[in-house]
Amino acid sequence: GQTPRVFVAHLMHGMGNRLRALGSAMTFAQRTNRVLIIIWPLDFHLDAKMDDLFDIENIEQTPFIVINQFALSWSDLVVQGVTQDKAWSSFRLYNYMEIEKNGALKDEPFVVNEASKSRSIYFKSAYIVKAPDEYTNWNADSQNIRSLKPSAFVSNVMKEAEE
Repeated sequence: GQTPRVFVAHLMHGMGNRLRALGSAMTFAQRTNRVLIIIWPLDFHLDAKMDDLFDIENIEQTPFIVINQFALSWSDLVVQGVTQDKAWSSFRLYNYMEIEKNGALKDEPFVVNEASKSRSIYFKSAYIVKAPDEYTNWNADSQNIRSLKPSAFVSNVMKEAEE
């Protein structure tokens, strides 16, 4: 059978940036029939796991898998990834975090053609996917973000704040 294609979205910076990139990644994954894997690192921008903030067990719009840490750096991926682990050779790599150098390019347009449809994607960003509107757009991305439900903890904090 055909190997499932995945879209690995490595979300960066604070909550707003991550949600913007997440909504876009969800739309792109839906519209290109890719399994979505979210890398949600804990760092000084946002020191909370995704499941601390959202009920990720009951995602209806676009189910996804969440990973809280990722051992490979961008330079590991582009310099060594393909040679050390052949699985990475089937990925198209995009990194919008230009500070990381080594080919990172903010707003690099996603290639969407017959050849790219069979490849998995690794996307590291705090920004939206740059692709034609049929693959990601403001309305669909916003709908995906709105589909996220707060975790029980966040819901309780919100209820307490309302009282």
